[in-house]
Amino acid sequence: MGNVWRNGLGILAGAGIATLCATARAADLPAFRGPPTRITAESYELHLFALYAALAIGAVMFGAMLYSLFVHRKTAARAARPFHRSVAVEILWALIPWAVIVATAWPAMEVLSEVENPARASITIRASGLQWKWGYEYLKGEGEGISFDSNVYAPQRQVAEGPEPGGGTGRLDVDNPVMVPVGRRVRVVLEARDAIHSWHVPSLGVKQYAIPGLVR
Repeated sequence: MGNVWRNGLGILAGAGIATLCATARAADLPAFRGPPTRITAESYELHLFALYAALAIGAVMFGAMLYSLFVHRKTAARAARPFHRSVAVEILWALIPWAVIVATAWPAMEVLSEVENPARASITIRASGLQWKWGYEYLKGEGEGISFDSNVYAPQRQVAEGPEPGGGTGRLDVDNPVMVPVGRRVRVVLEARDAIHSWHVPSLGVKQYAIPGLVR
């Protein structure tokens, strides 16, 4: 039993040290941008809810494990502390995770349906995944008929300008950025011509994979 205690305390201590190291490292990173859209804000709130729920469940689980290790150890068992079966606890044990999943899935489905809804889109843009770049074409709305390639050029600029201030790992800048009006619904049609590409706009909370032979 002493080995179990030592192993458990060692795991907790290791987790605490890892958390402190991650926190110290996170302090050196740039701060997250505020959510620019309502959907992004709702997605971030759902993320925080799921995170706090997972932390709470983890704390209860580890607390129950440590309590059981202490109360039901061999010396305590000799003091007439046997295990007890409780149907109510087992039912509660199954209902709590189910409730957390439903409480997270219901608003998440509403946000996803809003993101994937192409209705009322005033602008339609086709994004074609190419090797090391994206090709864009404005199909409908403002800018209709415009097409161009968007190439990543930050590595070449870093060679000319030197390392990024603050020890950054590289700016994801492009030579021809996509321009869309503020406050308008934009529909993006994704396709890939060679391999699977990830079209990701973190500030808008959008990430979708472009797959060859499939229009998304």
